[in-house]
Amino acid sequence: MSSDTNSQKQPEDAFSKEELEAIQMHKYYLSEHAGYDVGEQFAREHWRLHQAQRWRHEQLRQDMEEQLREMRKYRWIESEKARTDLGTEAELDWIRKYAVQWRKQRQQKQKPGNDSGPPDTTS
Repeated sequence: MSSDTNSQKQPEDAFSKEELEAIQMHKYYLSEHAGYDVGEQFAREHWRLHQAQRWRHEQLRQDMEEQLREMRKYRWIESEKARTDLGTEAELDWIRKYAVQWRKQRQQKQKPGNDSGPPDTTS
């Protein structure tokens, strides 16, 4: 194989654990449709070209929704403590205090081989 071909191959660690799972599911459906095992490399390349952008966009949307839920949970807890609705100020407080940590933990969770659950910032 030429060095050009090797440089174009996608290394396994370039995909997150969730992406690798999505690729496996994609490979299954491609193979079912084709009537034979399409192979790992073909499935990865096909997924990268035809599914990755839409899949990653959906993951980003889900992450944003989960972060918003955390912010609202924090707002509710802090408002209960204060016995009044603290409004968006509590959500901004969550951003200042926890957003960076939350995102770092979220990214750590998504690295290949990491099976930890989602970060909890309400304690």
